[in-house]
This record gives sequence, C-alpha cells and structure tokens, in this order.
Amino acid sequence: ATVSVLYCNKDMSKRENGARGYDTQGTDIGTTPTGEIRQVLQKGHRVALIGGGNCGVYSLKALREMGVNATLYEQSHTGVGGVWRDRGYNGVAYTSLRTNSSVVTTTAPAFPFQFEPSTPFPHHTEVLKYVNQYCDHFKLWDYIKLGTRAVNVAPVDPSDTFTKWRITFSRTQADFNPASRSNPCPPSEGGSWVEEFDAVLTCAGQYGGVPFTPKTAGIENFKGKILHSKSWLNNKEVEGKRVLVVGIGNSALDIALDSCWKAEKVIISSRNGAGIMSVVDPKGNPLDTSLLSRHSQGSASFKLGNAAFATELHQTFLKNGMPRPNSDRAKVATGMVKDVKSFLRFLDEKKLILGTGISTINPTSVTLTNGQQHEVDVIIYCTGYDTAASYSFIDKPVLLPTLKKTGSGKSFNSLYKMCLHPQYYTLGMCGLITSNANEGLIGELQARWVANMLLGRSRFPTKAEVTKYCVDREKMVQELDPAYPRFIRYLPYMDSLALDIGCLPKIKSPLKNARFPPSPPKDSNELYHYNLFYGPATAVQWRLQGPNNWDDTEAAKSYINKNLTPGFWLPKREHDIGWGSKL
Repeated sequence: ATVSVLYCNKDMSKRENGARGYDTQGTDIGTTPTGEIRQVLQKGHRVALIGGGNCGVYSLKALREMGVNATLYEQSHTGVGGVWRDRGYNGVAYTSLRTNSSVVTTTAPAFPFQFEPSTPFPHHTEVLKYVNQYCDHFKLWDYIKLGTRAVNVAPVDPSDTFTKWRITFSRTQADFNPASRSNPCPPSEGGSWVEEFDAVLTCAGQYGGVPFTPKTAGIENFKGKILHSKSWLNNKEVEGKRVLVVGIGNSALDIALDSCWKAEKVIISSRNGAGIMSVVDPKGNPLDTSLLSRHSQGSASFKLGNAAFATELHQTFLKNGMPRPNSDRAKVATGMVKDVKSFLRFLDEKKLILGTGISTINPTSVTLTNGQQHEVDVIIYCTGYDTAASYSFIDKPVLLPTLKKTGSGKSFNSLYKMCLHPQYYTLGMCGLITSNANEGLIGELQARWVANMLLGRSRFPTKAEVTKYCVDREKMVQELDPAYPRFIRYLPYMDSLALDIGCLPKIKSPLKNARFPPSPPKDSNELYHYNLFYGPATAVQWRLQGPNNWDDTEAAKSYINKNLTPGFWLPKREHDIGWGSKL
C-alpha cells in the first residue's frame, strides 16, 4: 500500500555556527559554516531545477515540501527518469541495464517500491516505473515541464554572490506529444524564450551527457565500428563480431558480459585495473546491505578497495590478465559484477579476455601495452562523459572556473561541499558525485542543503571556508589520481551535509570491545538502533531528526525494523565491536 507521510518544518537558524559534528563512532565530520544567515528566497520567489532524472525528481519533492516555489525542467518530451529511460525514449539505458544498488538502498524515504522488482537489483524499466509512481504519489506533475531544454543559464548581475539567474529555454521537439502528463513551457516566436529565477539547481548528473572518448594513437585508421556506451542498446549490434571494450567500470563490465552472449570474442582493455566485486555477498545477500552500514563505513581504516581486494573474484580477474591496481587502495576504482557465474564461464572458455591498456589502434586490430595484438571489428568506449560539454548550457564565465582535471585526464568540478558554486551561492550543482550508494538520493540531500541556506535556516560559508574546502579537495583528488575524482565517502559526506541542515541522525552505537557478530536485539527498540547501525544506511536516516523529518515516528520505526536488515558480510575492523545491552 502507498505510504503517506507528513513532514514538519523547523527553523534551524538559531543553531550555533561553527559547531563541530561527530558521527555515531566519534568520527569528526567537520564544522558547520560560519558565514551569514541570509534569507535569499522569499515567498513567491522562483527556483529552477534543471534535469528530470531521479536526482531532479527527488529534489523537486524536497524543495516543494520546504515551501520553495520550485519547477523542474526536463529536455525529454517523453518523461522523467533520466538515464533509466532507454535510447528509444531519449534515455541512455541499454536493454540489460540493472541497478548496482539493491532495491533497499534505491528506495526514497517515505515511498517504498509499490511492486516487487524482478530481482533485488531493479531493471531500468522498473526504476522508471518507480520514479513515475513517485511523481504520482507526491503530485509533482504540475511542477514538471517536459520537452523544455535549458539553452543558457546566466547571472543577472555577475558581480553579486546572490544574483538572480536568466535562463533561455527552447522546446526540444516541434511535434511535442500533447498527451504528455505535464505541459511544456509555451515557446515564444522563434522557439525560445527567457525567464528569470531567484536560484538555480542543476540536476543533470554526470551520465548521459556528451560522451568522452580518449585520444588513442591510430584511431583514425580503424576500419571497424566505434561506439560509446551511451549509444549501446543490446548485443544484437555485435553478433558474430570481435569486440574490444575500453574501461573496467560498471558499464564496461555490463556491456562486456552482454556482448559475450552474441559476439565471437570480447576483450576488456584496462589501463589501471580495478577492485572487482560482486553485487552480492558470499551468502547471496545484496552487498550494499553490508558495505553501506555505519558499522562498515564508520571505521577510519575502511576503504572499499580493501573489501574488493579480498574477494576471490578480484583474484580471478588478476590471474586472467587484468592489470594489477595501485597498491594504495585509496587510489583504486571499483567495478561491480552482476552475474559472476557467467563471467567466470566466459573467462574459462577464453571467450572473454582481460587485457591491458591500448598502445595503438590498427586498421583491423589493436595492440595492447603488454604487446598482445587482437583482431577486432567493434570498439566500445566505456570511458565516461565530458562534464564541460555536458554542462555547456551554463554561461562560460560561470562554469569554466569550476572545471578541473587530474594528472591522468579525469575531469571534475571544484565546488563547495561538492555542490555549491564557489562564487555564486544561488547556483547549486547537484549529483556531480560518484559513490557506491544511490547517487540520486545523495543529490536530494544536496538540494535540501542548498535550499536550507537560501531559506535562511542555516548559515552560508565564508569565502575563506569555500576556498579552503575547494583547495583541500583538489589536493586530495590529485594525490589519489587515478581514482574517481568525484568519489565521496558516502556516510561522512552525507553526515556533513546533515550537520549543516540540522538533520544529523541520533543513532546509538553498540559498545566497543564487545564480541562480534553481535547478539540479536531483544525488543523493537533495540532492533531499531541495531538496524540503523548494522543495516544499510539509506536516505531515511537523514529524515529522522531536524527539518522535514519523518513526522510519523512509529511509521519510521516500523519501516526501519522491517526493511533495513543487516547483510552481515563485513570487512575486518581494527577492533572488535558488538551489540551492548544498554542503548
């Protein structure tokens, strides 16, 4: 049944500025900003959200419940859902695409899935169905404008930190579907028009924009077909072909396996290797129900690479030719495998080959850096997207100062707390992060964080705080190169935003130096804290206290006790901990 939840608003402006925050295990998560409190958004002021993927939809709901006059603009005329729409409907999802996050961690607060997904990892069509039901349930369609592209976003007063914004829109298709569930903005003569807003949040994400294809020696001489993962639909395109997949991230592993069912041979080319993990643990439970717990991520020594390197699957990839990743595991990216049995079968049959980076592309073959040469008919680049090109709708003088590159050529944006423009505090850029958690729901908390400041409920940062954060972050990114430059440690990052908002969850942790695994909880109150600490830390944790919290305490407790069950495949910690009888 549909769950209806009421949220309450609380003014947090009187909270002490510069307050230092700690999580359940005493980890320092930073201090709140010490700048001014300024209510930028008054009644009736307008906020534009650009991008109708999960991040945009969740952020729209969050801002509307905060009393913000927000409207979402989505360039697709076929609907919301972003990357989860397939290519035939202005999306980028390939036919076989499923989430890497389990249904538990994919679920938005106060709205569980209204149907049983086909597997614990929903198919992209199921995610799309869920997002549309979310819009239905929270009555968001009246605030969504489909078929509407933001062509240019420019400050009204470039010298003002709190400037308004002038957005030029265009209709994306002249034959806009009149049966759409929401209306497009009416275009002026010539097909474009201009509107003014008091603040802008971009929610266009980092997937599905302009593909990035690295320069490779000899690529211009290749006589076969070259694709990017954005244009991949299904394995019919490679039937009987010899395929080279460039990259070893999640999409590369998906597409390589998908290709193996039809192709003659598939080679995965990777410069640096990765920490390879299955999406399920050795017991068959979704891995994120263990790894995304406060028990796992609260450890100061926890690195996802540590867990990945320990898996048998990772060792199998190394034995079959994957380059050995950096010994500093903080610098190692991860790749998630959804069908381990089939992967191992194709490796054993030598139909799937793991190789090093590309040295040269020849007319009908590729030469790898280890000297191997492979005849290939199709090259598929799974190498991400060009942020600068994907966000070209933002005025160049605004966007360019935020664009940075690592020594290995990976791009990222220099933003305060990963989402606030360092010069213009009325421009938020949500969802430009990489995580092993649900990035759409991380984007929603980013939107709440920005809106909280704009409403005068929490302090803005000082310019000195912004500069220090951006400089420190950039230094760390360069030191950890070639790891993902947008990667965030999920729980410390979310808690740092929650500290500023005033919604840091109050979770009682177990006693230190007690036995592990913990003894079972004795009653529903123990079960509540037990699940919050050992179970998956989903977005509901930042709806338990503070502004816009889950007002129905019993409903929240019931949901947590029923759904956030620990997976208990856990990395070794520096000391044993267990569940104490005192809460």
